[in-house]
Amino acid sequence: MHFANRMELQMMTKKKKYYNRFAEKLTVLKAHNFQYTGQPELAMEALEYFHGESLDLDLTKVMILFQQNKFPEAYQVIKNNYHSDHWLEKKAGWIWVLKKNIIEILLLMELDRLDLVLSRLHSFKHKFSKRLKSIGELRVLEFMRLVSHYYQYPEQVTSAAFKVRVEESFNWLGPEREDIFVMSFYAWLKSKMEQTPLYETTLGLVTMHKNTAQTPME
Repeated sequence: MHFANRMELQMMTKKKKYYNRFAEKLTVLKAHNFQYTGQPELAMEALEYFHGESLDLDLTKVMILFQQNKFPEAYQVIKNNYHSDHWLEKKAGWIWVLKKNIIEILLLMELDRLDLVLSRLHSFKHKFSKRLKSIGELRVLEFMRLVSHYYQYPEQVTSAAFKVRVEESFNWLGPEREDIFVMSFYAWLKSKMEQTPLYETTLGLVTMHKNTAQTPME
C-alpha cells in the first residue's frame, strides 16, 4: 500500500498528465491490497471509484464477491460480459481468459448448476490443456482434475487420501512469485477440505506466504 500511495503521488504530478494512463493499474493494486489484508469493503470501494470499463477490474470484482460468498452477484458480473473468449483473449491475453474460466467453473459449482459445470469442465480441457502443457504449467490441469473429483464425490474431499493428493499436486513458486489468483483458487479447495470459511482460509494462506517471505532462508 505504501508503494501504491507513492505511485499515486507521482501520477498527480505534471498536472496529472499520466494519471489516466495508470489509473486502472493503480485501482487494481489498491483493491488487491485491501482484499488480501482483510478489508473487502475498501476493496470494493476502490473498484467503484474507477470510472470506465476494465477487464482486470471486472475479474478482481468477481474474485472479491466470490470470497465473500456472494456467488450470484459474482456470476452476474461474468454474465454481464457478453464477449466471446476469443475476443477477450485478444484484449486481455489467454492467461486472463484462463483465470476467468476457472473462477466461472467454481462459481457454477457453488450455484449447483450441474448442467453448466460439466460442459464448462469439458470445454476447459479442450481449450487449455495443450497450452498449459506447452509451458509446463501442469498444476492448473491437476487442480481442475481435483475440482472435478470434488464435484462428483464431495464426500471424499475431507478424506486423508484426498488431502495427500492435493498436497502432492502443488509446488509453490514462493511467496514473491506466486500468482495471487492461484493462491485464491487453492484456498477455495482448501476451505472445502478443512470445512472452513472461504475468505478466512484465503487470508490465512496469504498470511502464511507473507510470513514465509519475511523469514530468512536457513
